[in-house]
Amino acid sequence: MTPMDRPGSLLLVEDEHRLRMLVGQFLRSAGYRVVEAADGREAVARFAADGPFDLVLLDLNLPYL
Repeated sequence: MTPMDRPGSLLLVEDEHRLRMLVGQFLRSAGYRVVEAADGREAVARFAADGPFDLVLLDLNLPYL
């Protein structure tokens, strides 16, 4: 499998639970690997532990960072 054949890997950072679940579900159904985080601290931890990511979808008004 070449890099162009693999599904994209995304970090989804959103503090609103329902919106995060909905967007995550939509992206997974489209074939993407999605890692979710609910706040800034969790996002930093997930980025370090589960990266690298092809894209980070980031809410601009997050708690803690």
